[in-house]
Amino acid sequence: MAQYRDKEEELILAFMNSRSKYRQFTSADVSLYVAAFKRDGGLRAGFKYYEAFEADEAFVAQADKSGLQDLLLLPPAAAEEMSYSANSGRRECARPPRHPEGCEHWIFEENPAETLAALVAFLSEPSH
Repeated sequence: MAQYRDKEEELILAFMNSRSKYRQFTSADVSLYVAAFKRDGGLRAGFKYYEAFEADEAFVAQADKSGLQDLLLLPPAAAEEMSYSANSGRRECARPPRHPEGCEHWIFEENPAETLAALVAFLSEPSH
């Protein structure tokens, strides 16, 4: 992690722009992320998120998911080819996931207005 110290902005911009098809992020777009990564322990915490993927996968594989049968989902998919389910493939969500227009991976940063509107509409439905 020491090799990234004082290069947080460069790291975050490279990472986000490598996963964005519709726009290129600027320093102003990532200033909050940069500030968080520059905090004491920020880089370590940011990298730990990705290091935890295997442990998360192992936990989910053995977890009791029976209580998730009726969980309502709004999976804001980053890519149309992604699929989600509430119970590890046992029950697909009623509504297919879709990503907001002009978004690839960073849906909240790439199109905050449409993403927020989708969340508000979902949470406003009477079935919730």
